[in-house]
Parts: sequence; C-alpha cells; structure tokens
Amino acid sequence: MAAQTNESYWLHRQLANEAKAVNYTEFKLRELGRHYRKATKKIEAEIARFYKKYAGPDGKIDMATASVYVKNNLTRLSELKRRIQEQLAEVMTREAQLTKGTLSRIYQDGYYKTNYELQRFRANYRNVDRLSPAHIDRAISTAWSGRSYSARIWGRHQRLSRAVDEIMTQGVILGHSNDRMSRQLSERMSVSYSNAKRLVRTESNYVYNQGTLQGYADGGIEEYEYIATLDMRTSTVCQGLDGKRYKLREAQVGYNYPPMHPNCRSTTVPYFPDEILPGKRSARDSEGDTMYVHGNLTYPEWAKRYLQPAHDEKLE
Repeated sequence: MAAQTNESYWLHRQLANEAKAVNYTEFKLRELGRHYRKATKKIEAEIARFYKKYAGPDGKIDMATASVYVKNNLTRLSELKRRIQEQLAEVMTREAQLTKGTLSRIYQDGYYKTNYELQRFRANYRNVDRLSPAHIDRAISTAWSGRSYSARIWGRHQRLSRAVDEIMTQGVILGHSNDRMSRQLSERMSVSYSNAKRLVRTESNYVYNQGTLQGYADGGIEEYEYIATLDMRTSTVCQGLDGKRYKLREAQVGYNYPPMHPNCRSTTVPYFPDEILPGKRSARDSEGDTMYVHGNLTYPEWAKRYLQPAHDEKLE
C-alpha cells in the first residue's frame, strides 16, 4: 500500500478532531435548547394563570383594570413581570455556564490533541503541562471580535428583558389575548436561542483553533495551511483561503486564520517543508543504520502518560 503523505495524514486527523469538537458543541447546544424550551413553557404558564384570573369573558384584560396595574408597581402585572424576568435570568445564567464549560473543553481539546498529533506524527513523545484554569479562562474570554462571549450573552439578556417587558405592557394595555402574548414571547425566546447557537458555534471554532495555534507554536511549527469545509454553505472568503499557506507568526483571526465569520467551520493543518512519513521518525541505532519508531499511542494512552498536572496560576 502506498505510503500516506503528511498532507493527507494531517487533513484526515485535523478534520476528524474538528468534527469531534463540532459534535460536542452541538450536543451542548441541544442541552441549551432544552433549557430555553423549559423556560418558555414556564413563562407561558405564568401568563396563562394571569389571564385566567384577570381576563374577561372575551379572554382579554379589561383596559381600565389594566391601567391601574401599569401605574401601580405593586399590582399583579408587576409581579407577573418579576416572575418572568426571573425565568429569563435563570436561562441566561445557564447559558453563560454552559457556554463557559463548552469553550473550556473545546480549547483544551484543540491544544492537547494538537500536541498529541504532532508527537504521534513524529513518534517523539514528551511531557506536556496541563493548562491551568487561569490560562483557559483568559483564552476563552478574549474579546477577539469586539466583545467577550460573556458580554455578548448578558447584553442579549438585557435586550430580551426589555423586549419581554414591552410585549407584556403593550399586550395588556392594548387588550391582546393570552395566545397572542404567549406567541410573541415564544418568538423572542426562539430568536434569543438562535443567536445563542450562532455565538457558541463561532466562539467554539475560535477557541478550538486558538488551542491548535498554541499547540503548533509549542510544537515548533512555523507554517500552517488553511482548510475550508467545502460544500454549498462554504463562504466565498473561506473558499478563497482554502489550501493557502501562511507563517504561524502572521496568523490573524478574521484575515488568514479561522474563524473568518460567524458560524465559520474552517480549520488549519501544520505545514512541513520536508516530506515526513506519518507515524514514523528516523533514528540511528548503535551500528549507525536507520530504524523507524512507530507512533502508535492512542490519545487516551498519551494523555494518561504525558499530560502533567497544571502549574498553579492566579488570574491577574
């Protein structure tokens, strides 16, 4: 069987590892979706109870009565708003926690697996320090696109809270039905979840590739090749970058290093000027003859043997 080239080896390995990262991200997004659906149902139930108690025979809140509710902060309407805002704060807190956990895992995968693949490729294994919590937190909190993921989540929470408050106030004053108000609130929650998915996918791509970039640097890689996922959804900019090589020191997110845009799916592979037979390295035995050492450690075996405890590090 023909020997595998280093290009085909790395393309296969990086795409496989990238796919695992994407699958993990999608798994966590489904979990987030369950939180959103649960919160939406609770909000709808709160509104239904409110209408059942105060709506007239036509299923609408009497405008005269509603005016009293709006003017008085101690009314049932204000209490309803408070309970709904609590639901919004809870789902956003869960989103922030889930996003942080997901990005932390993805960044570590990008870094550790790049180290593993480079060592396996060269069949030259060495110890690698585990990333400290402080290092990981700094890596995933970088405001690379203008604002950090956390700032974007809580900024969206504020916008959603204002929109929900407006829907409820106008709905009661204008005499909207329970169904109409619930539908409007559900739509706002759906939009927020869609924005959450785009954020997590884009940030996951960023931190995975940043972990990979750090792994390249630690592994002495000087150049990388841009790899786009080529299908009907591939952006024009990623199509144009696919297959191009760049110096590692010149890597710049959004210019020649992924992500290039929201929902970007591109990745990179290391570039070796000299062709190397994957999984082997040449060495000299005592007689001066060439021998080959196979890089056949699995990732779990490598992690167990070569990943060292993280150094203590405090956030500055």
